[in-house]
Amino acid sequence: MIDRNRIFLGCNYNDKKIKRQFDNLKKRIEKDTPLLCVIIDKRIGQPAEDIWELIKENIENSSACVFDVTGFRPNVVLELGYALSIKPSSSIFITFRNRRSRGKIPGWLLTDIGHLSRKNYIHIGDLETHVRNELLKIPYGADFQIFNGKCEVTGAPERYRQIGLLILQNIRDHGPQGEQQIRALMSGTACRFAKIISLLKSCRLLSRHEGRHGKFYIPLLEH
Repeated sequence: MIDRNRIFLGCNYNDKKIKRQFDNLKKRIEKDTPLLCVIIDKRIGQPAEDIWELIKENIENSSACVFDVTGFRPNVVLELGYALSIKPSSSIFITFRNRRSRGKIPGWLLTDIGHLSRKNYIHIGDLETHVRNELLKIPYGADFQIFNGKCEVTGAPERYRQIGLLILQNIRDHGPQGEQQIRALMSGTACRFAKIISLLKSCRLLSRHEGRHGKFYIPLLEH
């Protein structure tokens, strides 16, 4: 099962600066989008085999993967290789930080996959801009942009955008929600329940289980 809003972020966890950059990138993206960014770090006391199984599961369940291959650490290259073996190349994005070493800038070494989307960067701002732009191309990111545009017809676009994002983030963080739970989130917003649900469903950002008391959830990726 592939979650439409799940993004896997793979980087060199031994490089504290890059790891910190990706941790912060995850927080910023999740704050202003409904996307779920997954970073799996080393865990004390957990066998390497268990961590690898968790990594594979999250790569499999993600609609897109971003791999930072700076330094070409074996773990990241292994994760990239696994993703390439099971996912379309259009859902895999590669980043590489240019660093001078004795006056030279290291070149791109993975020549056999030079056709893939990749970004050479120096500053974290360039990395974040690139990653955000790429995530707008995946189905859930593109549909969220469509939703933002459709809110213009409501007469209160910013209000509907904010409550729509809040609903999606709440489901992302806490799982499927019932109608009363969503209505509670909307309390005091002056937004119409039927209108916001219609907008979210029409943009394929939200679905509902069958039945009178069916809960709202983020749909899986359709093949």
